Amino acid sequence: MSYIINDILWWKISLLGFFNGWLPGLLTFLLGLLLSKISSRRKLKNNLREALLSIFIPTFNLGREISEPQILQALTELRVTTNTYRQIYPKLLNDQAAEKLNAICNKGLYGQNGEVSEELKNPQLIINIIKAL
Repeated sequence: MSYIINDILWWKISLLGFFNGWLPGLLTFLLGLLLSKISSRRKLKNNLREALLSIFIPTFNLGREISEPQILQALTELRVTTNTYRQIYPKLLNDQAAEKLNAICNKGLYGQNGEVSEELKNPQLIINIIKAL
């Protein structure tokens, strides 16, 4: 059913006005929101990685002797930072990498035989886990 007044189809004019004027603006706005969310998520993940590496690298990669309290403090800070990000942003982190890092931090300094755990002897392993987050 079309309303013809003075030989003009008004519904076609208003539909063309919507497609030519409003629709591109709405789609651009929604695309901007999506890209903003992706960008902020990427920045947040990079900030988390930098925070974890700034805790881990000065303690374990200086090439000097470190004491047991320093190691335990670094492991506690790693665990707390990871758990805080997991609680605030539940879908941000890779769950498998977060579980591995949390297991290493919960294991502590000494392994089963009273020796220093193998994960702490190999700092590159922990750095790779942090990068996988």
